[in-house]
Amino acid sequence: MCWWIHRSLRSGTAASTPSSPITFSTRFRVDMTQGGFGGPQDPFGGSPFGGAPFGQYQSGQQYPYGGPPMVPATPPPPPGDEANTLATLSVVFAFVFAPAGAVLGHLGLSQIKRTGQRGRDRALVGLSLSYALIVIAVAALVIWAVVPSSSSTATAETTAATAPVSTTTTTPAPPPLVTEAHLAGPLPSLAEMQEITKNPELVVDEKPQEIGLPPAPHRYTPVECASSFSMFTPLPYENSGYLKTESATQYQSPKPDLQAAEGVAMFADAAAAQRALAHNLELWRGCAGKTFTWTIPDGRSTHFVLGGPEEKDGGIIALRSSNQGSESWMLRAIGAKANVLVDVQVLGVGVTDEAVTVVKRILDRIPG
Repeated sequence: MCWWIHRSLRSGTAASTPSSPITFSTRFRVDMTQGGFGGPQDPFGGSPFGGAPFGQYQSGQQYPYGGPPMVPATPPPPPGDEANTLATLSVVFAFVFAPAGAVLGHLGLSQIKRTGQRGRDRALVGLSLSYALIVIAVAALVIWAVVPSSSSTATAETTAATAPVSTTTTTPAPPPLVTEAHLAGPLPSLAEMQEITKNPELVVDEKPQEIGLPPAPHRYTPVECASSFSMFTPLPYENSGYLKTESATQYQSPKPDLQAAEGVAMFADAAAAQRALAHNLELWRGCAGKTFTWTIPDGRSTHFVLGGPEEKDGGIIALRSSNQGSESWMLRAIGAKANVLVDVQVLGVGVTDEAVTVVKRILDRIPG
């Protein structure tokens, strides 16, 4: 049930000017069912004007002051007491691998700044140790690189100042070795010997020459000078290490005014062949100027004055010994190449350098 109350009031009295009345009209609508007169009321929170209890707002009405009251946000929980792991690892790796310790220290500081964890001092210690060790390592490397270089330079300068200048020679590769199967190949043929000696009456003596002295009743005196007179005598080859020999012999027929013999001796290597050559040369020098006697089977003897060694082209060593009372000469010539020693003799009237020519031809056929 609603009551309408209408009030009209005129201000002033009847003597007031009627042309300017001031009228207040107030109109109230009282809902008796919401606590008005005669209705039930809420003794604690109800409003006599039908409003919601204090502090509450009816549905569809706006909140005063632009919005609902703000509830303060719950503060974050306090940071934990655990120290930052990266800061701890920074200290450890500073001693293990300093660059890694520096990286971990920087990462730890960044994480501590973001999360508020403990360990900032620890991260700073790790960084300090890491950078200190890095500096020490770099300094050590610089000292190691500079000090030996200076020492070596000083040593080199001292050596250059005190030692004479020497030239460096390159050792050539050793020549190929001659095998047993090819040892006889370089020996000259009969036709070559006839051409070299200019004697077409030369024939081949089928009996090969061996290292040793001639059989009795032939005799050489003094025997230690036999190598100056004849090839393949024992003394130059004793303990020389020769492995095999090959030879060829020719003589003039029917009148034996010219005899020739060519021999080659094989050694294990070129050095052994050179040692045998040097031994021959030593014996020749020791016998130069001596009288050498050759006793033949009928008891007669012939005497030669032994000459001294002469060096020819190509490393060939030659020797000429004259026969007393005749125009005969004993020519000797030796040379070495690769692992082969060449040993040649030519005996005849009017001979000159035939032995040297034969040695040269044989050496030219030896590879190397």
